[in-house]
Amino acid sequence: MDGELRVVWALLIVCSSKLLRKMKNSNYIILGSSGGIGSQLVADLSSNHCNLLLGYNNDSPHIDYPIIKSAQVDCRSFDDTMSFIDDCKNAVDHIHGIVSLPGSILLRPPHLITEKDFEETINTNLKTAFSVMRAAGKLLSDSSV
Repeated sequence: MDGELRVVWALLIVCSSKLLRKMKNSNYIILGSSGGIGSQLVADLSSNHCNLLLGYNNDSPHIDYPIIKSAQVDCRSFDDTMSFIDDCKNAVDHIHGIVSLPGSILLRPPHLITEKDFEETINTNLKTAFSVMRAAGKLLSDSSV
């Protein structure tokens, strides 16, 4: 790694560690918490003493950290997402952040993807993100969505 890149990398590490210290005892809703990225985020936030409210689709997250709430939620459904975020809001005094991680990818050539496969991928990637933003905008009065 050249000198300039090492300096930038060191600054990123210092900035992120300062940010994580500021996040201590904050309340975060993590949707898609059982996937690879979600599991790592849960581990990182938990190690910084954040309070976690976790939503997952099929598989319950396998974690050894104390959490406030963990429930199955289908973020493709506006009602399910709204209900989960409302339950989370009622479980703590303030929500400091929401992370939406549901997603999937089709690892096939386009000519082998059916219209149904494509629509399911769009629902998983686009509709879930919109559903979470919609619920946050409606339920969290101090959110900046």
